[in-house]
Amino acid sequence: MVQLELEAQRLFVHADDRPVFTAADSLRVATLNSARALGLEDRLGSIAEGKQADLVVLDDDPFDNPDLIDSKAAMVFEDGTLTYCTKDSTPQ
Repeated sequence: MVQLELEAQRLFVHADDRPVFTAADSLRVATLNSARALGLEDRLGSIAEGKQADLVVLDDDPFDNPDLIDSKAAMVFEDGTLTYCTKDSTPQ
């Protein structure tokens, strides 16, 4: 769901070569605003203690390089546990 929302937001980040949404605005729409629309913002939509979250870490900013949206993750955290990490992305 978030991937589709990020793809949709990418269409609106620039209109007529002028910014409409910042990258932070687009990410907020795809995460926290979606959780609010579902009435779940107390449990989902942002990274905070006590909230449920899976986190995917990419090698670069997908708003600077949209091809990353379909790329392999550098790291994946599920329920607070690192479950996947490439050799090049070992956490410090």
